[in-house]
Parts: sequence; structure tokens; C-alpha cells
Amino acid sequence: LRERHFHNWEGSRDLHDFYVNACLYRGLSRLRAQQPAEALRDFEAALEYPPNQEVGKSRGEQRVAQIYYFIGMAQAALGAKDKSEAAFQKVSSSGDRGPSEAQYFKALALQKTGRSDEAAQVFDGLVKRGLADLEQTSEAVDYFAKFGEKRAERLRLAEAHYLAGLGYLGLNRSDDAKAQFKQALELHPAHLGALTWGK
Repeated sequence: LRERHFHNWEGSRDLHDFYVNACLYRGLSRLRAQQPAEALRDFEAALEYPPNQEVGKSRGEQRVAQIYYFIGMAQAALGAKDKSEAAFQKVSSSGDRGPSEAQYFKALALQKTGRSDEAAQVFDGLVKRGLADLEQTSEAVDYFAKFGEKRAERLRLAEAHYLAGLGYLGLNRSDDAKAQFKQALELHPAHLGALTWGK
């Protein structure tokens, strides 16, 4: 992903998401293996836009909260308290854009900065939004299944389960979280977030 040159003809941002995932999840693996310096390098690399990918930096970078949260975790593991706190402050002051995966990491950062009550509200909001999304149905799904809408509906429902799972995870309701992640994976077996946090 860093060395091969990709021709991004359609202006797609998918490739950069794959790159960010690769950096973050290798960093997580290294952090869990007690290799915080190596993990930090991976997390910081996730902020980059390698020119070989032909993907430009966007205004609304949705992954920044997640990236800086992990940077803060690596800095904490290295004993760099000031740098760790600065990273968590950056995440906790990020803009609100409604319930999302980014909000989960913002809430985790709020906990790290002593604002647990605010974090609980965010987690509760994630649960409510996820469960509300699950109640929505698409009457046209079966009729238009041949056009791919049935697959899109499965992915939408998987994301709703995932969102609720993140909220439950933040609220320390681990059994409820695992149940939601399991349902997300039944709908979308390759859901990276559910695979990671559902363990």
C-alpha cells in the first residue's frame, strides 16, 4: 500500500480507508504485544496520505478521532503522559456529527480526560441510534434484490448492530455488546470493527 503506485481514476477514497485500517490494526497488534514504540509509528502513519495512492486529504476526515485515540494509547504505554493527554484532548474536543464509530472513540477519550458522564451519554446515544436503525425496514428490498439492494440492506443492518455494540461496550455491558457484534458478523462476516471488538 505504501510502495505500489495506484491509479485512482474515479477519485475513490476506499484505498485510503484500506491503508488506514492496515496501519491501525497492525498498530493494535503491536500495542497488545507490548511494542508501543512500533505501534505509535503505525498509528502516526495512518494520518498520512501516501502520494502513491493518489488520494487527497479530505475536509471531513472521519477517521482522525480513532487515529488520535490510538496515538494517545501508545503514548501512554510509552510513559509520555503529556503527549498522551494532548492526543485524548484532541479527540474529546472533536466535532459532533451524530452517532458513529468516531463518536465511540471520542467517548473513550472523554473517559480518559475525566469526563465519564459525558462519555456515558455518547455511549447511550450509540445504543439508541443502532437499535432505532434496526427497526427501520426497507419494503423494496426483496423486489429490487437483483439490483444489489438486498446486500446493501444487510450491510446497513450490520452497521446498526455494530453501532449498538459499540455503545454497549462503552457502557461495560459486554454480553450485550458481544451479542450485537455477533449479529453484525452474521450479516457481514468481514466487518472489521465487529471482528476486532467482538473478541
